[in-house]
Amino acid sequence: MTHPAVTVTRLLAAEHPHKKSCCTYVVPVSTVEAVPGQADPPPVPECIIGHAFEYLGGSLSILPEGTDAPDVFSRTRFPITEKDAWAGHWLETVQAKQDSGLTWGRAVEYADEYYKDES
Repeated sequence: MTHPAVTVTRLLAAEHPHKKSCCTYVVPVSTVEAVPGQADPPPVPECIIGHAFEYLGGSLSILPEGTDAPDVFSRTRFPITEKDAWAGHWLETVQAKQDSGLTWGRAVEYADEYYKDES
């Protein structure tokens, strides 16, 4: 059975195959338009892993930058365990390829090709 984080990441890439992201899970608050007199706007996911994390119920306000993709999902109901090691490697590959400038669709295609015998 495919890990939920992999499934959601694939779905996001299928929905937004040409999307590109910068190397951050969450859009910096300074770039989100604030409304005078109101609290800071809630965090907004930026990269494909940030979107998958939020989709699986993770709170973006507790997501530390610089955390590897498998560790990100330990903060959801769907942690990456030893039996899911291939999923952790797959997610790290997607994250690295997206961070290097590939679109979400190409990053997922790359990971799927590289790990085709394990999913």
